[in-house]
This record gives sequence, C-alpha cells and structure tokens, in this order.
Amino acid sequence: MSRARPRPVALRVLSILLPVALVAFVGLVFYQQVERAPSREQIVGSGPNELRVQLWMSPDPPKTGTIPLEVRLATRAGTPVQVDRVLVAYGEEGKETAAPGETVRQADGAYRASASFTAVGDWWVEVTVMSGPLRMTARFPVRVAPSI
Repeated sequence: MSRARPRPVALRVLSILLPVALVAFVGLVFYQQVERAPSREQIVGSGPNELRVQLWMSPDPPKTGTIPLEVRLATRAGTPVQVDRVLVAYGEEGKETAAPGETVRQADGAYRASASFTAVGDWWVEVTVMSGPLRMTARFPVRVAPSI
C-alpha cells in the first residue's frame, strides 16, 4: 500500500491565502469604482412638489453603444409617484444636445428609454419631468467607457 505524501505546510498555507488575497483585491477595486461613480439621484422641485429622480443604466458606468436607461420617481420620503410625462435627452459635453425622447412607463412604475453613446468621454443625461403645469429637470454627468 502506498501512502500519499502530505503537502508541505507552506504550500497548504499558500493555497489558502492566494484565493483570499485575490477575492480581497477584486472587492477593493469594485468598492473604489462604486465610490468614484457620480450620484444618479437628485431632488428637483420645491416644497410639496419635490421629487426624487433616480437614473439607472446598465452597465454603469456605461460603455459606447446603445444602453437602456431607467428613471424612477418618488417623493423625498421614497413613495413612488406617477407623472404625466418623462423625457430623456443626452449629449456629449460641449456638443450639440440630442432631441429629448419620450420614455415608456412600465407596470413596475419605472420609465424606460435608451441612449446611444457614440464616443468615449464625458456625457450627460437630462431627465425632464412634467406633471400638470410643472416642469422639472435633473441633469446627470456620465462618463462613457470603451466597449471592450
């Protein structure tokens, strides 16, 4: 009968520490990216007409190409609200603005649209909310990354 030789202690420790270090490194990089991302939430309006506008995109940060956008509206306290219309416009910093496009309201209360980012660099996404005579706008800075 042959017995397998036990692995040296240093090799066993290394086989445990290496995966733990790799997971810690990936977690740190992810945390730093989240901390650097610009806020995708703004309060617009005033008094009883205040709205919390949240912009979601996938992926975030966006890459060149067409990506889906999602807008969620709520009171300052977080209660979802419905409005008459939500328009989304986007453009590259320092260049001509794109025409605003209508969003489509979903059953879950979100308003969805898409944006076509044609170049890497600094862009913006502008959300205009219309409810009765009120018109409120929130502009979000966006850094578009290469599509790799």
